[in-house]
Amino acid sequence: MIVDDRQADEASSIEQQRAMIRPEEMEDAGRRLYLATKQGHTNQVRELLMNRAPVDFVSLDENDQTPLFVASQQGHQEIVSILIDFGASKDARCQVRALSLSWNILLHSRSHSF
Repeated sequence: MIVDDRQADEASSIEQQRAMIRPEEMEDAGRRLYLATKQGHTNQVRELLMNRAPVDFVSLDENDQTPLFVASQQGHQEIVSILIDFGASKDARCQVRALSLSWNILLHSRSHSF
C-alpha cells in the first residue's frame, strides 16, 4: 500500500514516464512482467515496474489475464501487494470473468483454515 506522499509522487512519475514509451516496447515489457509475475520473481517484477512496464498488461495468450490476476492465482502475495502499489486495477477480469482479488481472498482464506 502507498504509505506516504513520496511513494505517491513516485507512482505518478512512473505513470508519466510510461506514457512516453513506444507501443512495441510496452508490449515487450508487459510480457516480461507477466512472465516474472507468473514465475514468482518478486525482484524482477519490482524492477520491471520501476522501469515502466505496464502494470495492467493483458496477456492475450493466457485468457486475457493481467499480472495481478496471475499473481493472485499463483499465491504470490508479495507480488500482489507490489502490483497494487504500482496502480494495478483490482477490478480487471480475464476471459473466465474472475476478479483478480477474488483469487487472492480465496487463497488467503485457505491458508488460514484449520
